[in-house]
Amino acid sequence: MNSESRLIIGQYIPGNSIFHNLHPVLKIILLFLFCVIVFQMKSIGQYFVFLSILLFSIFRLKVTFKLLLKGLSPLIFLLVLTFCIHLFSTDGTTLFTIMGYNASSEGFLKGSFYFLRILTVVLASSLLTLTTSSVQIVYALNSILKPLKKINFPSSEFALMLGISLRFVPVLMEELEKIKLAQISRGAKFHSKNPKLLIQAWLSLLVPLFHSSLDRADQLAIAMDVRGYDPSIERGSIHQYKWKMLDIYFTLLFLSLAIVNYVFVK
Repeated sequence: MNSESRLIIGQYIPGNSIFHNLHPVLKIILLFLFCVIVFQMKSIGQYFVFLSILLFSIFRLKVTFKLLLKGLSPLIFLLVLTFCIHLFSTDGTTLFTIMGYNASSEGFLKGSFYFLRILTVVLASSLLTLTTSSVQIVYALNSILKPLKKINFPSSEFALMLGISLRFVPVLMEELEKIKLAQISRGAKFHSKNPKLLIQAWLSLLVPLFHSSLDRADQLAIAMDVRGYDPSIERGSIHQYKWKMLDIYFTLLFLSLAIVNYVFVK
């Protein structure tokens, strides 16, 4: 993983951990089921338990706490915004008042609940991308969506598009950081209090980024065309993924946790 990249989702760390060795299809399915379970949770304590498991798993991949925080930094605004909306919009016992808006204890608990919900889903998605290459993601999505071909759904194209888009996220974030540093050296003021200077600064950042992303997409399309890629043709794969006993054991462990969580909710 490129340590300079700011966003952790979309990064891949080669390794030989349990998560690396799981079948790609199983990982996609379990992530979907995990998100369903997360949205059924009704207690902050449950989120802390699952967050602890996710953080332990991520740190086992040699991802440092500093790098994790840096990777989550682009999402901090969304998390804080979610927390503040519930903090100031929920009626209850007033904790303090800011500019006429009352922050309630009930809002604090509700905001913390949704803050942890989003964070849990993000970390679970990050664990998937950290341990699954783009080739594996495309293979898994194509396998899962293959039955939809009977109703003329372009499953191969969709899987390829999603896999490429996911891997483009950290690349574009890295490009964004480079362009921002270049524009700052040219005098761009991204923290100016003058709205006009602020808009000009961000335009000087977004226009080159937009141009760069289109250029990368064009180069990728040309490379695929030169190599004779045709989505309408049934393609084989040099990578053969076989189901192993590890997949069965991990599925049983996951189902056990899901049952315990269901009982706890009840």
